[in-house]
Amino acid sequence: MRVRSVKCVAPVVPLQSERDCLSRSRVRKPMAQDLATAAVGAFRLTCRWPWASGGEKLAWSWFSAAAAETAALHRGRFCFCPLPVCRLIAAVHWPKVSLIGVGLLGGSLGLALRQRQLAGEVVGFVRRRVSVIECERSGAVSRATLDLADAVRDADLIVLCTPLGQMKPLVKAMLPHLQRGVAVTDVGSVKGSVVRELEPLLARAGARLVASHPMAGSEKAGVSAAREDLFDGAVCVVTPTARTQPDALRKVEALWRAVGSLVLRMDAAAHDRAVSRSSHLPHAVASAVAHWVLDPRQPLEVAQLCAGGFRDTSRIASSSPEMWRDIALANRKNLARQLGGLAKSLLQLQRLLQAGDVAGVETFYRTAKERRDAWLVNSALPAP
Repeated sequence: MRVRSVKCVAPVVPLQSERDCLSRSRVRKPMAQDLATAAVGAFRLTCRWPWASGGEKLAWSWFSAAAAETAALHRGRFCFCPLPVCRLIAAVHWPKVSLIGVGLLGGSLGLALRQRQLAGEVVGFVRRRVSVIECERSGAVSRATLDLADAVRDADLIVLCTPLGQMKPLVKAMLPHLQRGVAVTDVGSVKGSVVRELEPLLARAGARLVASHPMAGSEKAGVSAAREDLFDGAVCVVTPTARTQPDALRKVEALWRAVGSLVLRMDAAAHDRAVSRSSHLPHAVASAVAHWVLDPRQPLEVAQLCAGGFRDTSRIASSSPEMWRDIALANRKNLARQLGGLAKSLLQLQRLLQAGDVAGVETFYRTAKERRDAWLVNSALPAP
């Protein structure tokens, strides 16, 4: 990885890190919240400037993401204010990036890398010959291959974009072909198993793992659903360990910032506990709703009366069963615990209904609305 171009419009500041682009004046919580809101707003606006060059868009995305991330990480304590008149145009560049798996996430990452000119070559490894044609036709990769050794040979950065259950065998197969010092990351939704299984394997080959999880996706699958802007404004968690090399960490964080993500560092176990509640539980619930409501033993009229509410609630039940099988099993202890907590909430509502408790039922729904509305206001994700 190298910095390909640097341009600053007064005041001039060094570009060693995003913190160098922030003033040292400290502000308290209200300013931190304002900074996060303003930075995310600026980030969204760059995506809608038809006259801005790709470099300008990338620079503002990179700068706004860094500002929003800093505000979020320091909220409640202190944060750093961005220099308001600093305009940066900088792009990282990798000679060769290898994507192991080119579906929705791998394809979207490939499109972002290529359209923002962040890599000299993006090579995609796929399992089926027809996928080679699909990937190259989509523009997600410079070329696709069925040969894993060819895909990873001389790569500067490798991103594992397969379901979790496929990662370990693929890593074992690629080990003899890795160049020493190559940075390896992934897009898996569970980090504990990835770190535990892959870090020792890669270390023996001189490769450096930095596990990551971009909080972006869709119920759609395949490279045909890939979007260049999928990661814009999305939080991406990286989970460094005591064995993580600083240079590899910088490379992986630079990757996600360059494609528009807000980078957040977390411990792998803490990440898995958090996403079991925020991500894996909603997917399990959507599937359970689809199972129950669309049970073929129910009268036909039930399905005919499913409208917007059912469609919105169950949308993510259309996600890849293979992917979510691996996620649920890899994080099964945390997910089972969250399902137990949700069951208690449903039982609470059941008791209120059985008792005819008008105030209690209204409070149940009102509290849910208030919490979700507050989340939408504070979230970096766009409101539906």
